[in-house]
Formats: sequence, structure tokens, C-alpha cells
Amino acid sequence: AQFPIILSSQKIKNKVKQKLEIKNIPINEFYKIPLHLQITNKDLNYKIGDFPVVEDISQRILTLPMHPYLKDKEINYIAKNIIINL
Repeated sequence: AQFPIILSSQKIKNKVKQKLEIKNIPINEFYKIPLHLQITNKDLNYKIGDFPVVEDISQRILTLPMHPYLKDKEINYIAKNIIINL
């Protein structure tokens, strides 16, 4: 499962990402390249700037771990480390 969060800037996202990785908290960046700019959609001829909101969000989004096996202690650890690093 996924739990995406959108941070206020790419700089903050990179800082949080780095700190979470140091704390062994797995994160993903599923949306680094917006769909309209991915190779699979090349034939649609979209370019940077065609969807500025999506492009902005793709620079600020991280996906946190979320699954039914997370324990309360792990959830608190993840949350605490996000808050500390904002």
C-alpha cells in the first residue's frame, strides 16, 4: 500500500527523504516523472509546462510505508521522524 505526502518544497522533500533513509524508513518516489512526460506517453507530444500543477507536485511528493503489518510503535517512529525533519 502507499501513503503519499506532499511537502511544501522540493528542498524540504529532499531533506526529509535523506533523514528518513538514514533512519531506515523506506520511502518511494513513484511520481518523480509526471505521467505526461514519461517515455510511454512520448507520442502524445506533451512537454514541460503543459501541466504545471502535476509537475510541481511530482517534485514534492514522497510515499511512506503503509501496510496492515505496521505496528503502532513503527507508525509512531515514522511520524516522529517526519515531524522532526520538517
